[in-house]
Amino acid sequence: MCYSAQASFLTAATLAPIGVSCLNSEFRRHRKIWPLATIPMVFGIQQAMEGLIWTSLDHHHPQEAEMAAKVYLFFAMAWWPFWGPLTAFVASETKWRKAVFGAWTILSTGWFFLAYLPCLIDSRSKIQATVVHHSIRYTFSDEMIVDYNNRIPVTILYVIFSTVPLILSTPRSRSYIPMTILIISIVVANYFYSHAYTSVWCISAAIISSYCLVYFKGLDRVYSQSSVKVGQLPNFLS
Repeated sequence: MCYSAQASFLTAATLAPIGVSCLNSEFRRHRKIWPLATIPMVFGIQQAMEGLIWTSLDHHHPQEAEMAAKVYLFFAMAWWPFWGPLTAFVASETKWRKAVFGAWTILSTGWFFLAYLPCLIDSRSKIQATVVHHSIRYTFSDEMIVDYNNRIPVTILYVIFSTVPLILSTPRSRSYIPMTILIISIVVANYFYSHAYTSVWCISAAIISSYCLVYFKGLDRVYSQSSVKVGQLPNFLS
């Protein structure tokens, strides 16, 4: 897990070229699934923010650490549950799928208003980042949103919003690997890193981002070997 500034910055630096490659592939051919191409870059931003948190805490700059924590938690608490249905909505080409995933996308904005916004506007819910057992603990999310009593139901809802739309809009065979990675990560984080549940995802981020790179390279081969036009989805994504 990311237990130091060096580990976080190294992860971010590793994800940056992967993100550039995925975005380049998306821009050239796969514009209907652009949210998928953002996975490595967003994970990279999150890890860079954690690196800043580590260095800010080491140099006793709590305000800088809190600003970086706000950025990290925006993606962790509000973006990813919104990203799942948004991805399915953008990729869908039939009207009924557009309608279903469009409504789901609107509903998913609740994560921003209910889980993230309160910690910004409530003075009693300050975002505090502290080092606990060589990991970053976010006071608001780890003690209020995913504390011991809420962790299972919140995690289930989080997984439903962030992954189920993708499972419903793509073949099951293409969902096995990322879902397996996610489930293993949840189990490990819950049983071994419950004190920093919101933070310890850098290895999972790197693995999922690498899979994303492989996925886009595979799509490139599909386009190069078929008559599918640029910007048009292959049949298995329609």
